[in-house]
Amino acid sequence: MTTRITILGAGSWGRALGLLLLENGHSVQMWSHRAFEGNFPCPIHTNMSDAIIGSDVVLCVVPSHAVRDVMKAAGQFFTPKTIVLSCSKGIEVSSMRLMSEVLTEVLPDHPVNQRCFLSGPSFAEEVVQRHPTAVVIAGTDASITARVQKLLRNDYFLPYLHDDIPGIEVGGAIKNVLAIGAGIVDGLGFGYNTRAALITRGLYEMIKIGQLYGAQPLTFSGLAGVGDLVLTCTGPLSRNHQVGVALAKGKHLSEILSHMNMVAEGVKTAEAVHRLITHHKLTAPISTQVYRILYQNIPAREAVMEILKLQIGEEQGAIH
Repeated sequence: MTTRITILGAGSWGRALGLLLLENGHSVQMWSHRAFEGNFPCPIHTNMSDAIIGSDVVLCVVPSHAVRDVMKAAGQFFTPKTIVLSCSKGIEVSSMRLMSEVLTEVLPDHPVNQRCFLSGPSFAEEVVQRHPTAVVIAGTDASITARVQKLLRNDYFLPYLHDDIPGIEVGGAIKNVLAIGAGIVDGLGFGYNTRAALITRGLYEMIKIGQLYGAQPLTFSGLAGVGDLVLTCTGPLSRNHQVGVALAKGKHLSEILSHMNMVAEGVKTAEAVHRLITHHKLTAPISTQVYRILYQNIPAREAVMEILKLQIGEEQGAIH
């Protein structure tokens, strides 16, 4: 049965999901905050009501910093039966809230069980090229997550189901900060040993931050944790990794961002994470040094040396 679906956000990930859903036989409308230039096989509206009214499912695929305003505006066109799938990865800087918490605030009349959240290792370009891709969908109502899974599933896109909403959200957000760190160590010329250390110790930081939000530690051993972390820290298509490499080469953040056509979520998330770990007095040396490089203009090599000077003891496993 054809489902009418609206995608809010016409960036690379929104368009990739749009093509996927069209291929799966659904009716797709998109919304963009500005006129879309170019050809695309479904309507892309700038009027939000035109895009949403009559849709059964709405995907939020805008940058995390825009989720509050976009979903507050979109919510007036939802019905109690509208299913919302959040595909945005990040933490709101001002409030330190996850996207699920933001949606709860801006959609007070929309049933919580009608919301799902998508995360996992998924470069948009590779989805468009139909490379096999596994992601994870979390929600509070198994029947709703199963319905969304059925909408997205085909022979190359495999959405697994989960019930740990904060876990998959934190994984999707923190990996972007760590990917900037991975780009920095790569840009400084360090080798695979260094990258492996950063990914592993970064995973430990991810789990500790996740526990602040009530996430289950085991979630981070899956697609939204180590899966997305490895992809974003090693894949050349990662915008956050590209930012890190450029920072290591001595370029200023403003210069780097001015030459990017798409959002590198880790830049803003690093600020949110710094506020969070400072507030909770949490030790997270990799996230801390990424923040210092981004916002305090600390030279990349100096920041890496600060981590190497830290006193170390027994390795503590956090997944149990």
